[in-house]
Amino acid sequence: VNINIGPNVPYITARTDELGDETYKKLKGHNIVVLKRHGIVCIEQSFEKAMEIIETLEYYCEIALLSFV
Repeated sequence: VNINIGPNVPYITARTDELGDETYKKLKGHNIVVLKRHGIVCIEQSFEKAMEIIETLEYYCEIALLSFV
């Protein structure tokens, strides 16, 4: 799975044009970005591929968290 994580999107109030615009800018050239205090956004050619990327990222995060225990 090829995960190309873009820069984080800073906290911006939900449901605003500013949040959409900033997310769009950060996604350019990437397929996933983290929105501070909101979650993640992933774009890909198919829903299945996007879910594969999200699940892979979730797996890596779980490993990272467990390594601190």
